[in-house]
Amino acid sequence: MTTTTSVPLSPGDIAMNEFCGISTATYYPGQLPIDFLRKRTTEIIEKNPWLTSTLKKNTQSNTLCAVFSSDPVQSEDYFNVVNVPAFEPSFQSASRALKDFQIRKGKECIDNDEKLFKVTAVSVGDSKAETVLIVSLSHTLADGFTFYSIYSMFEKTPYPMTFERVDGFADQSVVANLATAPPPIVQYEIDLGVIEKEKEKTKKDVEYVSTNDVVTSTFLSNSGINYGMMALNMRGRVSSVTNNHAGNYEGSIVLMPANFESPASVRTALKKFKLDAFPTFLQACLGKNAVVSNWASFHHDLKFEGGLKPVDHHPLERDSVHMIWSTGIIYKPTAERLALLYGDTKKANGVNLFQ
Repeated sequence: MTTTTSVPLSPGDIAMNEFCGISTATYYPGQLPIDFLRKRTTEIIEKNPWLTSTLKKNTQSNTLCAVFSSDPVQSEDYFNVVNVPAFEPSFQSASRALKDFQIRKGKECIDNDEKLFKVTAVSVGDSKAETVLIVSLSHTLADGFTFYSIYSMFEKTPYPMTFERVDGFADQSVVANLATAPPPIVQYEIDLGVIEKEKEKTKKDVEYVSTNDVVTSTFLSNSGINYGMMALNMRGRVSSVTNNHAGNYEGSIVLMPANFESPASVRTALKKFKLDAFPTFLQACLGKNAVVSNWASFHHDLKFEGGLKPVDHHPLERDSVHMIWSTGIIYKPTAERLALLYGDTKKANGVNLFQ
């Protein structure tokens, strides 16, 4: 007998309706194990049936719900094998070439039974030496931590994540669709040697700074902003939210210029988790600001039998989002490398700040 589950989504989930799904492209120098991926997709969904959710508006309570059933999983609904013409393996080119395999914005998926989770194995052109694995999950259902938890299950043993929302978790707010045009985006790799030198310089000020402190300080300091925001994974920071909770459990901390002028300043702000100054009303409404999000700590190099290892990995963006922010996403192309996607509402001049 089929049972149907309806989970009311949180304000933080609903705020993410403005964004396309979290999607990544992972590149391999050989053929992907198609049969294994098809089977593993089914196994992951069987452990996490909420991945089959569709978005439904409850007209009686005026709430948005994720609705899923106990029906057997049809793998072809969530896993596909395709071929696409050759493209440059960069954020901009891949986002365009692979657009059809990415989840749309949540607000475009309400009450139309659209799938919110997709896995696609892509062969590129006539070459058998290059394949791409695309995993895409609605941002309305999940944050970056949840995405990479599911992503890693293609190598690790799948396990169930808790999808019921945590009562009382702080509401999230997102400001989107207020700019006149989507921000241009540049993508560049970070020289880890430069990061280590910056860490050495700070030893006279604080005992320890992280790579994230260095990148955040450098990015925000070069953005010409009135204030910045750092996205934070709240698992472990809020006692009721654990690493097993799937959903949008992000928070953010506001950083004024004095809080990001150096890596040590960022570290001090994070330790306090409470700041002495906040943006004025005019700065908040009219000033330039920026947000930085670190995906690097979630990264997992997805390896398969036969020694098949990824040679590159980066986020994708199905649709540009109109933002009033400059944006920076820190991520890992592979376990040993670090990179930054930089989207700026005023200009993106392609200067690598970490070389």
